[in-house]
Formats: sequence, structure tokens, C-alpha cells
Amino acid sequence: AALDNAIVGLAHLFAFVALVFEPAGLYICGWDGLVECKEVSTVGWLWHLYASRFDPIFLNLPLWLKIMNSLDTLLFSWVYLFVALLLPRGVLDSSAGCRAFACAGAGALLYSTVVYFAYELIAERGRADLPMVTLINLPWTVWPVLVLVRLSAAHPAGRAASNKRSL
Repeated sequence: AALDNAIVGLAHLFAFVALVFEPAGLYICGWDGLVECKEVSTVGWLWHLYASRFDPIFLNLPLWLKIMNSLDTLLFSWVYLFVALLLPRGVLDSSAGCRAFACAGAGALLYSTVVYFAYELIAERGRADLPMVTLINLPWTVWPVLVLVRLSAAHPAGRAASNKRSL
């Protein structure tokens, strides 16, 4: 129950970030507009604060990171909402198709965060505040691991096949 509560709570937070915070900061201000937007928008100010103090790559986003941020809004937001709504209702435990969608989304999110962290460690060392970048962004790496662990623990691979063989 505690693991489910943590997964659902983080999913709600991540859905808010993906559907409200990122679009308000990066889409409304524009990908290259954080410097100007900080003066007129609280969200723009918060994004600029993060970028200027911890993660300067966001002050001049490369195309690949624009794509990854867009994926968070356009793709992963649905995974967050899906898990937040269906896990407490037991649907992810009772529906193999829903479980597969949640696992695929969690796996894709894990992959994208590993790519992001690898880039930060390799290319942004010396510019970015890596401890703060890690502290702020690590939940997006831990969450998909928790989802995968929770769903695989509840439904280990081969359980159905081994039950059929024992009949």
C-alpha cells in the first residue's frame, strides 16, 4: 500500500509538471524565452531560476532536449495519469493490456531520464550543479523503476504459464 501511494502521489506531481508547469514555462515563454519570460511569469521565473542556478543547458536548449521535454508533455503525461487513475482501482493488476502500457511507458521514461543524466554527467560537468540537477530530477528516474518493480512483483513473468503447466 505504501509503494502504491508513493507511485500514485508522484504520478500526480509529474502529471502537473508535464501538463501545467512545463507547457507554461517552455511553450508559453518559448524554448529560448526563459530570460525574457522570467520578468512576466512566475513559472518562467521558476524555470529561469532552475536553469541559471543549476542546469544552464535549459537557457539554450538543444533540439534533442526540446524533443525530450515535449515527450514528457505529449506522451509521459498520459502514462502518469494512467497509472495514477488505474493503480488504486486495481486495473493494473487485473488487466494485462493496461499493465503492458504502464510498463512500456515506465520503460520509455526510464530510458529518457538515463539519456538525460548521461548527457548531464558527460557534457555539462563543470557547468551544471550536478548534485542539484540529480536531486531535482532523480524522482523521474526512480518512479518508473518503482512502477516496474511493483507491477512485476504483483505479476512475475511466467506465473500464468507455470500455473497452466501444473494443472
